[in-house]
Amino acid sequence: REDANGKPEGAVLAQTNVPRDAFEHTPRYGWVEVRFEVPPCLEKGKTYWIYMPQSGRYHWAIDTHNGYRDGQAFSDTYSYEGYDWIFEVYVK
Repeated sequence: REDANGKPEGAVLAQTNVPRDAFEHTPRYGWVEVRFEVPPCLEKGKTYWIYMPQSGRYHWAIDTHNGYRDGQAFSDTYSYEGYDWIFEVYVK
């Protein structure tokens, strides 16, 4: 999603569904591969959000060292100021 004043409320640029069985059960964590049929067009230097609405039971690991310095974990429920979600992005 695009950024709207520091929140993921802008336009949806790409979306996909991730099957429930793609997620490992805790306490084991693992990577989940997500592909978009139509890849988003992104601009260098612009802020974007990886938005995953809360549905079902999954856990997204947190980086407590704020390793993605220009990023910010966000939740409608909890305050994650100074933290990041752990993710990797690959572009072809």
